[in-house]
Amino acid sequence: MNKVINFKEDYHQDPDYKKQLEEIREWLDDMHSEIQELATNLACVGAWKDWNDSKEEGDIVHFSDEALHDTQDPNVDALLGLCENINSLREKFNEHH
Repeated sequence: MNKVINFKEDYHQDPDYKKQLEEIREWLDDMHSEIQELATNLACVGAWKDWNDSKEEGDIVHFSDEALHDTQDPNVDALLGLCENINSLREKFNEHH
């Protein structure tokens, strides 16, 4: 027996849909953080190696995306581009909740 599915239903209001979307947002946040950490680690063994070697273990330093872009490392820039795409995707999910 066939079943007709109405794809025009307002599925955005469905609690399961909202829950799944929130899980995706959290995953995107985690991925953004992990990729940003990878970019920072790459910069610290590449362009920032001398500076990084001068730091003590346990030192806390905060890096901006701008500072990471200043490394002029295309691989760091590629990772940061991925972070920007993740942010863009997350914003689109926020528009349609």
